[in-house]
Amino acid sequence: MRELTNEQRRQQIDAGQVFAAFRQTRHELRELSGNYRWRTISGREYLIKRSPGHEASLGPRSPHTEALLTSTLEARATARKQWDSLGRRLATMRPVNRAMGLGRLPDIAARIIDALDRVGLLDGRVRIAGTNALFAYEAASGVHLDSGLVATGDLDVLLDARTALQIAAADGIDLGRILRQTDRSFRFDYGEFAVNAAGYEVDILRPSDDNATLLAGQPFEAFALSERGNPVFMSAPQPKAMAKHKRWLSTLASRNASKRPRDEAQAKAIEHLVHKYRLPATGWRR
Repeated sequence: MRELTNEQRRQQIDAGQVFAAFRQTRHELRELSGNYRWRTISGREYLIKRSPGHEASLGPRSPHTEALLTSTLEARATARKQWDSLGRRLATMRPVNRAMGLGRLPDIAARIIDALDRVGLLDGRVRIAGTNALFAYEAASGVHLDSGLVATGDLDVLLDARTALQIAAADGIDLGRILRQTDRSFRFDYGEFAVNAAGYEVDILRPSDDNATLLAGQPFEAFALSERGNPVFMSAPQPKAMAKHKRWLSTLASRNASKRPRDEAQAKAIEHLVHKYRLPATGWRR
């Protein structure tokens, strides 16, 4: 693995801080979303909030509901202005991130992860598992893992991190709809994984005895940078849990023989990050 230079660390931290503010503003806009209007019902006006698939009354017209509407619209306008400003700043940082070699997370994975984040699924219900989780661990450690270490000497195997995204998800989440918003060609096969027209695979890992440790405890949170230089908020299993899971996979006789050495190498790499860089169990916290 290679440690980032001080300049790279500073740029990565700055990009993460700007995106943290951008992400918070995006969350506020989501909370303030909806259409508001007055509607007359049985001769009395009510403030109605309409959201996709949902409509609710916020109460009859009164000084309170009038003030609520005014404050909501003002807050939304302020948040929108802040969101636009932060978005422009992120756009100026994007080419710098690329030029400094900080973009690591495969772009298609980054777009899917960000789509999950935009609808709030990364706040505890969905975690990014598998090889892609290593991008979160290395970002929090301030290092870049060597491709040979991750791919156990076979550089082509690194494509495994760039051609499959594993998601550990709770039951009842409509991931298919979110995936198709990212790429309309995504189709599910037997409900266990989705594949798009380019062959990119998304594995859906639901809670089981085999992967229960990946969903245990608080998620590990970090900002990674995509290949295009876009910051992405990531929620992954705790590093020690992922290392333990990878080491267990490496011992399975039923596991593909070509994957077991890589599982072992990944487990060692994660353990090294935990011990040398004091990688915490929960990563970056809000």
